[in-house]
This record gives sequence, structure tokens and C-alpha cells, in this order.
Amino acid sequence: MSAPKICFIGLGDHARRAHLDHLVKMDIHPTIGVFDPHWNPKAQDLPLRVEFLRFATLEDALKWADSVMICSPDRFHLAQMQAAIDAGCHVFCEKPLASSPEEFGMLESIFALARAKGLTVTSCHPRRFDPPYMNLRKILPALIGRLGPVMEVKLDFSYHKPSKTGLHGGSMLQDHANHEIDYLSWLLGHSPFLAHMLHDEEDRYHLSGKRADGVVFHFGGTRRLDAGIYPETIWVRFRCGEVFIDTYNEGNSYAFDHETRQRHALLVGKTDYNVRFSAMNQHWLDLIAGRAENYLSAEQMLLNTAMSVVFQQHESFMAD
Repeated sequence: MSAPKICFIGLGDHARRAHLDHLVKMDIHPTIGVFDPHWNPKAQDLPLRVEFLRFATLEDALKWADSVMICSPDRFHLAQMQAAIDAGCHVFCEKPLASSPEEFGMLESIFALARAKGLTVTSCHPRRFDPPYMNLRKILPALIGRLGPVMEVKLDFSYHKPSKTGLHGGSMLQDHANHEIDYLSWLLGHSPFLAHMLHDEEDRYHLSGKRADGVVFHFGGTRRLDAGIYPETIWVRFRCGEVFIDTYNEGNSYAFDHETRQRHALLVGKTDYNVRFSAMNQHWLDLIAGRAENYLSAEQMLLNTAMSVVFQQHESFMAD
């Protein structure tokens, strides 16, 4: 297999840490191009011995590349996706894929054009590659067998203070709710739902909802820690028990049976950002090479994006 030619459209710190640092370590690492008018390579701790082709215009970048990683600000995502598909490039785009109702209406046509051209479009939901989240999904049938059906799910995080202000229009919900709904749908399967926004600001958000299958859910978190850490928790309520997972400290994770009053340690691993992002970027290379199927369907990406778009203007969101 020849090395793919991947152009980063936007190469900030997140793009470097979450994607570039991992792609250059792959067995067949890609040739890297960059289109970013504001990129200052001297300001980043870039991987050693990596050569970059820098492009002055998006058009020049798309003529060279066979694949793109769109890591630019949200407002540029849709237009850059369209241009990349028109140019015949596979697309990995950071979420959200669209930033307004008008843009969202164009997404289905972009996915249709990509399918017609045999091109891949995917996005960034690394929890699907993270050990605690993956292992909970694997053992869920056994937990249901012991504790009864799932009744409620809560996903929470407590991150360090953001280094920049004004990200995602000052909305933490725009940055995170699509991750939470994506994991819930992956964990339990899709079900129509109604969700209500309870609070949203730059460093805190909360929403609650109910699925048609009766499962109640709560998403939220804050970015108010002084420590540079990203702890997350998962709590699942069953008919006669509960599960709690601390993704940073496996020793705190447990399953508790409300009838027997017995509590057992739950060994599901802990979050490792190198593991989750390495696996996700390897999946991207496998998609480009035709060795894997997309871990995200177009329908899932549309749902994840719709939640972000609708909550910009409304306090409730209903999904069929």
C-alpha cells in the first residue's frame, strides 16, 4: 500500500495531539500536507523527522491530497467538506459537521455525493475506541442478565479550565453533547428521544431526556479544574442495581446489586488518550485503504450534528 496523502485543513494543538502525533507513528504513515493561514509550526511541539508540505490555498491543497482532516473552526467545516468531496478526497471532519440549520440541510446531499463517488466521510468520536466505554458495551448484556433492564444513564465529565475563550460560540453543549448522545446510541442502540437543555455556558452544560424505550438520560460536565486532567464518569441504573465507572481510576468502578446489597469491583480499564486516539486514527487509515467499514454511519453523524444545531436556537430537541 502506498502512503496516503493527507492534508490537515487547520493544524492547531488539538489536531496535532489527537491526530498528527498518532498518524506519523503508523506502520504506513501518510505524507502530510497543511493548509492553515494562521499556522505557526514554531509554536508547536511537532513530531521529529516529519516533513510537511504547506499550501497557500485550499484549492492547491485539494489538488494534491487524496484525503483531508478538517480541524478548522466550526464555521468552516461544511464548506470545506463540500470542497473536499467535489475534489475527490476522503474526509475526516471534526464535529460538529454543520453550524446552522441552513448548513445542516446540506449535509445529506454531501453524504450522498460522497457515496456516489466512493469516498469516505467520518468524524471524531474517540470514546468508541476508549477501553472503559468499549468494555462497558461488551459486558452490558451480562449486566442486564444480572441486574435487569437499563432504566437510566448519566454521562459526566470534570475537565481542566479551557486555555482559550469563545470556543464553539461560548457553548459547552456544542462541544460535548454530540459525544454523549453518540455514546448512548452506541451503547444501547438507537431509539427516538426527547432532550431538554437545562444549562449551557462556556465551561458548563447539562441536559436531560427520555428515549422511546423508557431509558432516561442525563449529560453534562464542567471545565473548572486547575489540574490539567480530563476525568469522566458513567453511571447506569438497572431495574435492581447500578454500575459506576470512573474512567480515570479503575479502582473506583463498581457494580452494585440493590437486592443482595452486594458490591463488586468492575474491571473495565481506564482511559488512555494514546490508546483511544491511536486506534481512531488507525481506523481512519484503514478506511482510506478500504480495509474497514466506517465506524460511524451517515445517519449517526446526522443525528449527532442535529443535536448541536437545534440546541443553538431551542431548548428542546426531538429525534425520530
